[in-house]
Amino acid sequence: MFKLIKMIGTRTNVPEMTKVKIDPEISYREGCVYYIVYGKLATSYNETSDLLFIPIESIPAGSDKTHITGFIVTDDMVFETTIEGDLPVISDGSTICYKEDTDGTKCGTLAEFGEDIKLLNSDTALADGKVLVALKW
Repeated sequence: MFKLIKMIGTRTNVPEMTKVKIDPEISYREGCVYYIVYGKLATSYNETSDLLFIPIESIPAGSDKTHITGFIVTDDMVFETTIEGDLPVISDGSTICYKEDTDGTKCGTLAEFGEDIKLLNSDTALADGKVLVALKW
């Protein structure tokens, strides 16, 4: 789960809320990362769009809802999330990978080098398994 901690250079830490169309056959989880592809929320990246979206609500598959509320991720946002893996291998400033659940939903990070997430602060990772990250930079 990605929790918005700070929006750098702004006087507020409250993002602009927006609604996005959803597929009724897919479950959506609050605080996880999704992509907006062709105007609809998706679990996987499509090269036509790099918009990341984090819902502020959970909607189960089979729901009669057609839209979900959340916010679009910008490059000034700092998030707190969980990390799994061998932490001494990585350091602050490294780029790491998403942790995906069995449905392919991006719900945390892995201590593996990748290109998806910028690790900003790992000081508390060993104590409580949480890190500060940027999803766009």
